[in-house]
Amino acid sequence: MKKALMTLLKFIVKAIYKLVKAVKSVTKRVRGFFLRVFSNSHVKYSADEIADRKANVRSADIKYRKKADQLFDSPRPVIIRDTRRSAGFHLFHLFKKPVASVAASIPNKRYKTKKNAWWGDKRIIAGAVTLMIIITVALAVTLPGTNGNVYASAADAVNSSQTDTGTSDAAEGGIGLASIDQTGDASSVVTSESIPTATSDPTPIQTTAPEETELLPGCYDARVIEIQERLMALGYLGTDEPSDYYGYGTEYALQLFQRKHSLQVDGIAGEQTLEALFSDDAMPYTVKYGDSGTDVQSLQERLSELNYLADRYVTGKFLELTETAVKNFQTRNGLSSDGNIGEQTREALYSENARAAATTSSGSSGSSGSSGSSGSSGGTTTHASVYVEGTPTPDALIAYAQTKLGCDYTLGAKGPNSFDCSGFVYYCLNQIGYKINYMTSYGWAHCDLPKITSMSDMQAGDIICYSGHVAIYIGGGMMLDASSRNDQVMKRSCTSSYWTGSFICARRVF
Repeated sequence: MKKALMTLLKFIVKAIYKLVKAVKSVTKRVRGFFLRVFSNSHVKYSADEIADRKANVRSADIKYRKKADQLFDSPRPVIIRDTRRSAGFHLFHLFKKPVASVAASIPNKRYKTKKNAWWGDKRIIAGAVTLMIIITVALAVTLPGTNGNVYASAADAVNSSQTDTGTSDAAEGGIGLASIDQTGDASSVVTSESIPTATSDPTPIQTTAPEETELLPGCYDARVIEIQERLMALGYLGTDEPSDYYGYGTEYALQLFQRKHSLQVDGIAGEQTLEALFSDDAMPYTVKYGDSGTDVQSLQERLSELNYLADRYVTGKFLELTETAVKNFQTRNGLSSDGNIGEQTREALYSENARAAATTSSGSSGSSGSSGSSGSSGGTTTHASVYVEGTPTPDALIAYAQTKLGCDYTLGAKGPNSFDCSGFVYYCLNQIGYKINYMTSYGWAHCDLPKITSMSDMQAGDIICYSGHVAIYIGGGMMLDASSRNDQVMKRSCTSSYWTGSFICARRVF
């Protein structure tokens, strides 16, 4: 309130100052106009008349000589006398004398002593400002609702605070908040309990639905959980406990999905990608002609091990020779020969029962595999080929696996600095001298190593087999694994509801 009054006071003072200045300026201009139009000093005198007037003035007191020279020698506007007599001429002479008499009564600033006008008096200005201040204060005090609103607001604040805290002034000692009565009498005080306040139902605030932010790698969003679950179901993302983190694993899985569906491969969960991902026409993960990436290179390495592809063609690009090698593998292992690597072909490719090619591309003979199916059915047992060097122990496995904590997760990678879940187990076992063939999570779950059916019977160094995932058990309900949701090798609990629900078995390697 005080600030508003001061602002209003400054405005009034400035307005008065500008008004006085404007009146002085207008008055000066009007007086000058009348003097220029009707004063006799503007009449053009002849040379003889000017000489006579100068002589008369010089004969007077000497103090007027200088003024006489200034009067008659200074250039003045010349009024040209027109001999024609128009209506304007007669009208001018009709009002000339009355107006000239009025103009003569106005003091001439040029020849007389300057006098300050009444509006220029400082005392008058000070009195006017004081009067305006008094009027402003009176209006501020007498305006309706000013005091009432202030005191009502204070009472409302007190009542609301009592309601929120569940206490009252009476409960705290019977003394309420004292406030000045609206009459303005400081001596009359009332408590907050005696101030009547109007109660009304709260008005609901209009709200709009928040706009969904764009999903980008590195963000945390609840929608990422659904995306990860869908990618896992289609085989593009390694099976793991889903999270709301949009990491590199999710980004890479989306790139594989986009590659499969001929979309822009950028790993961004855009509108078009999400629409295709959750549609009924979404295709499961396969590797086909024209694809490229680390997953293609991993498959090429396995084909090279089985003598279907020469080492020099392991380039990470799925071209004609790779497609021919895949078709040959599928034909030899009793699969549909379409040249694409799906879940069934992938499991058969990494199975111990996979049949190698009869000859290599260079003409050397290849090793013969066992006859029979490819190991894609649920009842087939995968043989774990193990060759032990030295004396590997569970402690050695756990110690070495912990040195890889923080390494990146990459689908199909087998080390040394990036892994997927089965690649991590395979690499760590081989590094400590436990030479075993590569097996997928399906292969581990169906291999012929000793089987542990209960999580309570697991020992440190066992390989935990989940549905679509494998990990190294380190004891105490903890495991080491390559996590697709966290994009790295990490140590975490294996006894959460998610992992106990997807537990298949454990395999004892020591």
